[in-house]
Amino acid sequence: MKTIAIVLIAFAFIGCVSSHTQSRFHAARGACSVSPEMLGQWTSSRPSQLGSAKMTLTLNCDCSYTMRVAAAIARITEDGEFRAEGDRLVMSRSSGSETTWPYRIENGKLHLTEHENETHEYQLVKKVQCAASQ
Repeated sequence: MKTIAIVLIAFAFIGCVSSHTQSRFHAARGACSVSPEMLGQWTSSRPSQLGSAKMTLTLNCDCSYTMRVAAAIARITEDGEFRAEGDRLVMSRSSGSETTWPYRIENGKLHLTEHENETHEYQLVKKVQCAASQ
């Protein structure tokens, strides 16, 4: 019984822990030269090694992004900026590292190939309305 209590306390503590990376891109940016259909808040749910996970990717008018991952025992938030290079979405982090994922938008859904032979479908849940100057 004591072991079970310790394990439950550990899981409760881990569930409250979150990771958050800040963007170094706080300076004002000009217009974002990506397809307007990419901009908005996209979600995808999937199984993970830690149970069910919900991914939320927000692509903003100024080419900043926020990626949130919510799983049963962890919350991760990452901010940075993005650009589209042909059929690839490139996301740059404050550490200087970049992630490049092939993408396509089909039938109003964003398909991201996050790993080789692993494409996930994201549903648009909120369209971003950009100012006319952007």
